[in-house]
Amino acid sequence: DVGLQVADAHHDQRQGQEEDVPAGVVLLDGQAVTTVEGIGNVRDGLHPVQYEIGACNGSQCGFCTPGFVMNMFAGLQEGRTLTAHEIEDRFDGHICRCTGFRPILQAMRTFASDADQHASLRANHPCQPVAGQCPKVAAKPATAVFPEALKARVREQPDLCFEGRGYQWHRPTSLAGVQALLRDNGGDRSRVKLVGGNTDVGIYKVDVNDPHVLVDLRAVKELRGISATDDGVRLGAATTLQELLEWIETNPVEAPRSQGLADLRRHLDIVANLQVRSAGTMGGNIMMARLRADTRAPFPSDLLLTFSALEGWCGVASSTYPGGRRDFAVEELPAPSALPDDAVLVDFLLPWTGPNQVVRSYKVRMRNEDSHPIINAAFRVQFAGDTLVVEQDRK
Repeated sequence: DVGLQVADAHHDQRQGQEEDVPAGVVLLDGQAVTTVEGIGNVRDGLHPVQYEIGACNGSQCGFCTPGFVMNMFAGLQEGRTLTAHEIEDRFDGHICRCTGFRPILQAMRTFASDADQHASLRANHPCQPVAGQCPKVAAKPATAVFPEALKARVREQPDLCFEGRGYQWHRPTSLAGVQALLRDNGGDRSRVKLVGGNTDVGIYKVDVNDPHVLVDLRAVKELRGISATDDGVRLGAATTLQELLEWIETNPVEAPRSQGLADLRRHLDIVANLQVRSAGTMGGNIMMARLRADTRAPFPSDLLLTFSALEGWCGVASSTYPGGRRDFAVEELPAPSALPDDAVLVDFLLPWTGPNQVVRSYKVRMRNEDSHPIINAAFRVQFAGDTLVVEQDRK
C-alpha cells in the first residue's frame, strides 16, 4: 500500500489520500508517491504511526503493517481531527491474518481526538525495548511532499499515450478527445474501455473482460466536480464514491431536502471499502452495471439502485444528439451497445427530497464490508401530510 498525494485535473492538491492502483504504473503519471520507507526508519527516526504500531504489539508477520501505517499516515495528512470510530472505519479495506485487529486499533486510536476514552483498551503487555535501544521518533514527523516541478507538469496536463504488447493507454484532457478515441474504435466497448479507477478488474478478469484500448478519464475536467443547484446535487461521472461521501458530510443541507442524501451517505459506506471508494467512480459503477446486465455475470450495483430511488438523472454526451447531449432517467439509461459510438456518460443530477418524503435503502450481504449484495432494495415514499397514508411510492 502507498500513500498518494494527488494533484487532479483541477490543479488542486489533495493531500494524504490513500488510493489503490489497480491499473498499473501508467496511473501514477503526475502523482507523488510516498511509501512506508519514506516516512521514517529506525536510523533517522520513526514516524509516530510507525512507533505506535510497534509499541502496541500491532505487527507480527508484518505483511499487512505497511498498509495500516500508510492508511493512518494518509488520514493525518488531511489536517482534521479524527475520532476513534472514524479511525476504525478507515481500515475497512485492510485484513490482518495473524496479529489480530485489537493491538493494531489500539495503536491507531492513540491519534484519535477522543483517545482518552479508549485508554483502558491498551494492551496488557506493551512492547518493552531493551534499555538504551528504544527506537526514536523523528523530531519532525514526515509529511507527504509534492515537488514543485511535478505540480507544474500536472498543470500542463499533456495528452498521453502508452503502447505495449498489443495494448494502448490514452489519457486525453478533454471530452472531445475521449469521443474521438471512441469513434476511432467504432464504439466497440469490448475493445475500448473508459477508465476511472479501474476497480472492476477485481471483479471481471481478463478471461471475461480484456479491452485493448484503455482511456483514462481522470484529466477530463468536464467529468469532474460536485455542486448544489436549485434542482438537486449535480456530480460529474468521474467523481469518486469517496468524494461524494465527503461532500455530503461537509456541505450540510437543510431538511427535508437532505433526507435522500443522508440515506445515500449511509449506504455509500457499505458499497465498498475506503481504497475502492477513493478510486472507483460513479459513472464507472453505473456503466459497469449496464454493460454486464445481460451477461451471465451481472454487476449488482448499489448506486444504480439508490440513484434510481432518488429519481436521479444522467447526461450522456454524443455528437449525434441535438445540442451534443441527451438526459436519461438513471434507471432508463440504455446499455452501452445501444448508445452512439462516441457516447460518454457525463454527469448525474440527484434531486432534492421534498416535504413528507422518506428514502430508505437496504442491502443484505454475506459480511458488513467488501461484499456484493445478495439482495438489495431502495424506496422513496411520499406521505400525505403528517399522516401515515402513502400518496406515492417508488421502489
